Amino acid sequence: MGSRFGGYEIPGDVFSSPCLVDDAIIVVGSMNNGIYALEGYNGNVRWKLETGGEVWSSPSYNGNEIFIGSDDGFLY
Repeated sequence: MGSRFGGYEIPGDVFSSPCLVDDAIIVVGSMNNGIYALEGYNGNVRWKLETGGEVWSSPSYNGNEIFIGSDDGFLY
């Protein structure tokens, strides 16, 4: 089962809060070991990054970079 953001259903459950980047991109982590960046106005996938573990944490944006931790012990 997945979680729906806009018009896109993210594979795997999402337990973290999404992060809004530059008022246009929604970034969220998933239990299927993925980090997704979705265009906020249409839900299209801008990019996806596969991690080595489930992503429980919420992403953080400092105005320049996005940070998110994964159960594989790495910060992306």
